Amino acid sequence: MYFAPHARPAAQPERINLNDKATTQAWTLALGVSLEQLCWAIAAVGDTAVNVAAHLQHTPPQRPSFG
Repeated sequence: MYFAPHARPAAQPERINLNDKATTQAWTLALGVSLEQLCWAIAAVGDTAVNVAAHLQHTPPQRPSFG
């Protein structure tokens, strides 16, 4: 299965699943990082896409808004 570089997984688009090769490839392309960088970021802040992206950009992660 191929995902375009801008594609995001449909099941849980807010989470990054390292167990799915196609999803992982899509996220590394979308975020412009290597697989190793993606793994380290997920280890540091969890698998929530917004937190991983913020960590990779060296900015504080955003908290979800429930209001």
